[in-house]
Amino acid sequence: MKFLLLLFLYATASCQNILQRQDYKRLFADHLFCSGDYLRAVEEYESCLHFGYNDTIDFKIMLSLNAMNKYNLAEQKSVRLMSNSSFKDLVVAERLKILMTGGNFSGLRDLYSASRSEYTAAKKLRNFSFFYSDKDSLPSPPYLLIPFNEAESSELQTLYDKKMNLPSKDPVLAGFLSVMFPGAGKIYTEEYGDAVFAALATGIFGYIAYSSFKADHTFRGYLFSGIAGWFYAGGIYGSAASAQIFNAKVSFSFTKLLDEYLRIKNYFLPDYGFCK
Repeated sequence: MKFLLLLFLYATASCQNILQRQDYKRLFADHLFCSGDYLRAVEEYESCLHFGYNDTIDFKIMLSLNAMNKYNLAEQKSVRLMSNSSFKDLVVAERLKILMTGGNFSGLRDLYSASRSEYTAAKKLRNFSFFYSDKDSLPSPPYLLIPFNEAESSELQTLYDKKMNLPSKDPVLAGFLSVMFPGAGKIYTEEYGDAVFAALATGIFGYIAYSSFKADHTFRGYLFSGIAGWFYAGGIYGSAASAQIFNAKVSFSFTKLLDEYLRIKNYFLPDYGFCK
């Protein structure tokens, strides 16, 4: 009887030690997670799972992997969470966020359709992804703004109007203007310094060529004619390229505006409260 009692006390003490070790490990892992030491946090969380499965720990591992840009590993971790977890909707939204940051907008919409998620954050991410498309592919506001609240709808309506009215320059028109007059295409694309240089270079070398022919300096006339022609042709090509660069800058600036808006909104995802 004494032996059985001692055995019971030993087993109880052992279980308590195991539970204490598990609690200490989890607390330490949480500390690492909230400190941004995601690599060590993952290691500690993984060791906690040896004591038994916990979907909150698994979700934190996925968040840590996302934070380290280890998206493939995070994707693998999300499979179990999506199939059997109270975090399923949040996992879908986090995966949509990964696709959004990677610029895979078609993949984002495919995942949303496949998941059939009714989670508001997921709907918002799917609809917001259309802002990164060409304006011809952008749905109308009544559809686009459905999942957003009143304040967000007002902000997104402003972004929509800005998207639909982004300034642009026609490369063909820019080149044609420089054909008509050197530097005119650069003025059109708002490259005023280049416009002055193109007009002066073409004009000066053209005048030198004309003066050389007039003075019967044939070789010098052909030489400076070639230089003037090179600046003239270069101005035409440069004007067309300048229009394309102008359009790319406008598009890049708008994309940065979208990225900043998403960052401020935390991709419409909630604060999980893990680090309070």
